[in-house]
Order: sequence, then structure tokens, then C-alpha cells
Amino acid sequence: MTMRVTSKMMQNTYLRNTNALTRGTQNSLNQLSSGMKIFRASEDTAAAVKAYQVRTSLLRNVGYKSNLSHADAVLTSSESVLMGIESTLKEAKGKIVQSLNTPTGEDGRKIIAGELKSIQDQIFQALNTNDSGFYIFGGSNTDQKPFTLGANGELLYNGHALSELPNNQEDATVRALSDDSLYLDIGLAPEFLANGRVDKNTVFEYSVTGIDVVGYGMSGLTNPKDGSVVYSSVVKTSGYATAAASFGKEFTYDGSKWVNANDSSETYADSEALKAALGFDAISGTPVEGTKIAVAADGAITVENVQAQAPNNLYDVIGALVAEFSKPEGEYDPQLADALYSRFETAVDTVTTQLTAIGAKTSYIEYSESRISTQNINLKQKQSSIEDVDYAEGYTTYTSLYTSYQAALQIGSKIIGPSLFDYL
Repeated sequence: MTMRVTSKMMQNTYLRNTNALTRGTQNSLNQLSSGMKIFRASEDTAAAVKAYQVRTSLLRNVGYKSNLSHADAVLTSSESVLMGIESTLKEAKGKIVQSLNTPTGEDGRKIIAGELKSIQDQIFQALNTNDSGFYIFGGSNTDQKPFTLGANGELLYNGHALSELPNNQEDATVRALSDDSLYLDIGLAPEFLANGRVDKNTVFEYSVTGIDVVGYGMSGLTNPKDGSVVYSSVVKTSGYATAAASFGKEFTYDGSKWVNANDSSETYADSEALKAALGFDAISGTPVEGTKIAVAADGAITVENVQAQAPNNLYDVIGALVAEFSKPEGEYDPQLADALYSRFETAVDTVTTQLTAIGAKTSYIEYSESRISTQNINLKQKQSSIEDVDYAEGYTTYTSLYTSYQAALQIGSKIIGPSLFDYL
């Protein structure tokens, strides 16, 4: 059976094809004028999804670069402050060496003690540096001073007395204070460990934690010149107990009084009381907790002292040097001063170590910025290949469509005959 093609059918087909050419020509013209391949996701769903992913990556990189700029600013401030502290410590070192190596006498030592106290105060202020409302050495505590002073003038960090912390980096409190830092996402896919802490390998730690700058804990002192143990106080005794009842006794100083090791009810408030009770000719020096005095069966006296302990943190060890240099001539212990100076040098090395760490972090920031810039170039090239028009190809397409459209119009004048409206 043969189907009859009517004029109406020809006209409808013609109009449908001409409208398609019109849309194609207009779309091609829009692409050339805007430079974009697609305007709606429905035009090319696959390309639209890829374009969205690329744009998302570019937007994330904007955030990463902003994070790196913030980190760089904080590290620059931290480095500036630590360099100032380091310079101040060099000044302090010169004064300490002067006192140790030059016979300055009691008055000279007290002058140097006053100068060291001033330096100690400067360091305390520097550790509480606030940059635009941001305490740079407080870890996550950025809105309150991280460093304060206790009742006895000891240094506290975020409420913890540094000299009272265990000299053990694996201690829970020490770990918590040291790990209490600030982190930023710079595109390393942040992850969390089983204990809830962030995996440091997946973020960038940009703050300098105060406890890592000054140090913590207490440890024994040795003389740097001969390696001998330094005692915190040497209790000197002479003579023998006059009463046989005192023979065979041992007394330990608990920090506030002397206590009989075998009879805790027998106590003496101070060394003078113990001397009077036991009939010693003399007991000189200030005992420290753990010091023992034993009276043998024949009345012979032995003294067992504990090793001198000194703070590891920078502030308190300077305070210990101030206290030692402030002592009168008879009580000043040059061996203890030498040992404290050795501890001071170790604390200074901690500051230098942190400066080195800041340098490493700054270098990593530069590397990360370069990495993100390179990634942006690659992403923009990919974005261009997805979204941007190839003008040579686009113009060729437009010319072809426009020519076809003009030809269609000419053919249409022959297909569609005149109607009543042409005469109205």
C-alpha cells in the first residue's frame, strides 16, 4: 500500500527541521559569544558532572591556600618572637658566664641576679605574645594567656605547673599538653585515630606549643666540669651525740621537719632542734626532702643527701640562677651555679630546636603552595577542555548551520505557498 504525502505533512516536516536549524544556529552563536560549550546540565550530563567536580576541586584549593596563608602568618609571628627570646637568652648567657668566671663577689652577683630577673620577666611577656587576639603559644587555648605564675613564682602552662610534671614525654598529661596544637586541612585527606585524635600525617600542624618551647619536669644536676653529682643542700655535721639514747637512730627530712625513721612520733621542727636534742656540735646548710642523718651505735654521724633537682623549663631555671646568685657569700654554691648554667644551656637548645622546626614548617608551606598552584593549572586546563569552546571548530559549525538555515528558508518559500494572511 502506498502512503500519500500531503502538502501539510511536507510543511510540518519542513517547519520541524527549520526550527531545529534555528535552535542549533542560535546555540552555536551563544557558544561563540560566551565562550562556553554548555549552559545547562541537560545539554551534556557527563560533561556537566566532570565540570562540577573540577570546579569543586578549584574551590577547595582556594580554601587550602587561605589556610596556608593563615599558617604562614602564625609561624612568622612565632618565629619572630622566638628569635627575640633567643637574642635575650644570649644576653643572659653572657651575664651568667661573667658571674661564674669572674670573681664579682656578693654585690656583683646580686647585680647580675637583678639583670637576670629582668630578662626572666621579658621572656615571660614574650611567651604570652598576642597577635591580633590570638595567643600564639597556647595551643588550642588562643583566647587566654597560656603562661601564668603559681603561688611560689613557678611557671604554669595552661594551668599546669611545668616543674611538677613528670620528666617523661609519654606521660598522659605531658602528651595531652604537647599534642594540644592547632591543625589545618591542606588537602591531605584528614583522618582520625582510634583514640579520637587527629592523624598528624593527614593535617598540617602550624602552631608552636608553649610546653615544647620552654620544657617541663625536674631532673638531677651534675657538674659540667667534672661530671660529679651536685647535691641540692649539703648538711654538715660535726661532733658526736652526747646521749647514748640517740645512738643507732636515723632521721629523715620530709620537706618540713626531721622524722625518726623507726619512730614517727619523734620529730624535730628544724635542724637547730635536732642539733639540740642529739647534742651535735653543728648542723649547717639547709636540708632538702630526703636528706638523712644517721647516728651509729658508736655515736658516729653520717649524712646522706639527695641529688640536686632543677627545673627543665627555661623560666624556672633562670629563676633558680637568680636565687643562687642572690645568696650571701657563705651560702653561695659555685658548683650548683655551674650545674644550673648547664641546665640553662639545655633549655636554650630547646628554643633553638623550635626555631628549626618552624623553618621546616615554613618550607613545607612553600612546597604546598607550589603543589596547589600546579594542581590549579592542571585543573583549569581540564576545565577549559570540558567547558570552553574551540573557536575554530565553533565558528566552522556556526557557518555550516547558518548556511543550512539560509538554504532552508529559500526552500521554504517554494514549499509553503501563499495564504490568505499574505494578502491581509
